[in-house]
Amino acid sequence: FCLSTSKCHQVSVQGVSAWNAEIYWEIYARQVDGTQVKVAYGEDVGTVSNVGRNSVGTSGGGGCTFDPKGGTSGSFAGCFNTCRDPNDVPVQSAPDIVETRKPTGKPTPYLAPEVRPLGYFNYDENDIEYGPSAWQDVDTSGNLWETSYDNIDASNQCGINANMQSPIALPFEATTSCQARRQLRSRSRRFSTCAGESGTFEITPTRLRVRFGSGYEPSVVVPEGGNAVDAAYMEVAVPSLHRLTSADGSTREYSAEYTIVYPWNNKGRIVAVSVLIDAISGAEDNAIFQQLLDGWSDVSTCSHAFRIGAGRQRERDLSALDEVDILHSSTESEQGSRHKARRLQCDFDVFHRSLVPSIYFHSYYGSLPEPPCTGNTNWKVIEKPMIISMEQLQQMNKLLSQGPCKNDPSAKDLKGRVREMQAKAGRAIERCGRRN
Repeated sequence: FCLSTSKCHQVSVQGVSAWNAEIYWEIYARQVDGTQVKVAYGEDVGTVSNVGRNSVGTSGGGGCTFDPKGGTSGSFAGCFNTCRDPNDVPVQSAPDIVETRKPTGKPTPYLAPEVRPLGYFNYDENDIEYGPSAWQDVDTSGNLWETSYDNIDASNQCGINANMQSPIALPFEATTSCQARRQLRSRSRRFSTCAGESGTFEITPTRLRVRFGSGYEPSVVVPEGGNAVDAAYMEVAVPSLHRLTSADGSTREYSAEYTIVYPWNNKGRIVAVSVLIDAISGAEDNAIFQQLLDGWSDVSTCSHAFRIGAGRQRERDLSALDEVDILHSSTESEQGSRHKARRLQCDFDVFHRSLVPSIYFHSYYGSLPEPPCTGNTNWKVIEKPMIISMEQLQQMNKLLSQGPCKNDPSAKDLKGRVREMQAKAGRAIERCGRRN
């Protein structure tokens, strides 16, 4: 068996002649400089025969056949080679001391490549197959825009125009003047946290999400004008997607970020109204935000990041609660009072002041921050953060890390939950405040 024809001087089988035995065998290649290199070894029960060396001027003199009992016999390449022995050096004899029963090396088990679920991606910057640098290769078929909004580009846009991706660190000073004609105005078509048909609480590997049901979508009139636009979903990311830049140039990451996504279908773009969330030690629970946390606490199914899929709807709907109350009500007026109280408790305003504490915002065009990275997305990041307690932040982290996605294949090896800050060079970034 030659390491290379030019270096091979002689091939021999060391310490073995023809016999039937339980053997340990070795095949060596002796190089021109006299050194020997072990090129094969093994241990088996069988017969080694036809041990010899190559004859000068031939290409296969001698031979070396191993016939294991119960196995497959065959000739070693080391005994049938084109090396020449110009000095006709005899085959080396076995050494005087031969070690017995040398163990063979433990075979390396075959590990089949891990198959990732369709549409899998992660946040590992070192993963060149599924990390952010490879997001443009993610199969994003079946996403919301493809199935429900014909004027919004549903293709994977993660690798398109690096200077128009999101999120970004918002600058302290705007790069252009505010173009808004009015403030954001929310319409009162309210989602109910009690009625399952009004929406679905979902947990994905990286987001806490509410997908609004048809006819229950909260709407907004955007500052640029036009009719009201209905929301598709609302979600919370931990930690925040965006960062704010201070006057001294430092940037701050917040505890989380609350985003309402409005597909403006007839304009072919998306409006994302976003609020940074600040968890403060000693702060009281945000009672309105807690209604959402209670809803997510009931979810038992992991939903896909962008495909329309399962997420368990809440089961404590109004009809079930009303039926129980009727059994304990003595008068129709008492029943009516309880129904009204329940409706007030279940109605949820996504623009409640404790969730969206200001009308002032930063505005810029970018993309959605996860595949399919839908472009032409107009971000409106509210200037003032929402306040929650540290306990509520811990509850969010637990829902994401220990909730229904804990062992889901789509959540494996994520190495994070939010995208790194993207380039913002040359981008128009507005800051619409009190003076506007």
